[in-house]
Amino acid sequence: MGEIYLKEKKYDKAVEYLKEALVINKVDSPTLVLVGNIMYENGNTKTALRYFKEALVYNPNEIRALICSGNAKYDKEVSKFIL
Repeated sequence: MGEIYLKEKKYDKAVEYLKEALVINKVDSPTLVLVGNIMYENGNTKTALRYFKEALVYNPNEIRALICSGNAKYDKEVSKFIL
């Protein structure tokens, strides 16, 4: 259900269902990355990075978490220099 709401751009509902999925399986790296992406897209970089980091704890080779984490960290640093 979370992915359906994500495709419909109903981010609050998507996060709600994805978090429910994480209650059932807290080590699901793809779900952690999805929640992180939603947080990042909504401007919550700090929370997004937490989800990406958690995904990497459970699966250090999760390429999407590595890429998204790098992008979020880059954007966070660049934003310090933009007035």
